[in-house]
Amino acid sequence: MPNKTDTIAILIVFLTSFVIPISMVAYHFVVEKQNPTVYEVRIQEDGGWPDAAGPNTIEAKPGDTLKFISLDVTHSFRVNITLTNGDFLIIDQVIYPGHVTEVHIPDNSQPGQYLIRCNVWCSHAHYVMTGILRIIPR
Repeated sequence: MPNKTDTIAILIVFLTSFVIPISMVAYHFVVEKQNPTVYEVRIQEDGGWPDAAGPNTIEAKPGDTLKFISLDVTHSFRVNITLTNGDFLIIDQVIYPGHVTEVHIPDNSQPGQYLIRCNVWCSHAHYVMTGILRIIPR
């Protein structure tokens, strides 16, 4: 019968060989699924909406959480999304300078392209603060 020290040694070997590596791999997949990119937003003359998937285009999948931070003034992320049941959802989230703002794309979002607008007056170039949210299928 193993003594207490042998049992602890076996437990430590088991934890370091199996449990810790498996949990690290699982954590990586969970974090990657959450779309950790933080999109930087600036007044249009200096950049406007991020160019993640083309000029002023952001790609996301249903269920994703997008993260934004304003580098200059207060902006907003406004988009009208069609849901799979035919209803419409208006997302209008204020993006404050220096603070990360999360925008959740509903699980039942219909894939397609949707117009993004800044809904908070941000400068004389406010009217060109537009972009595209491209929702792609899972």
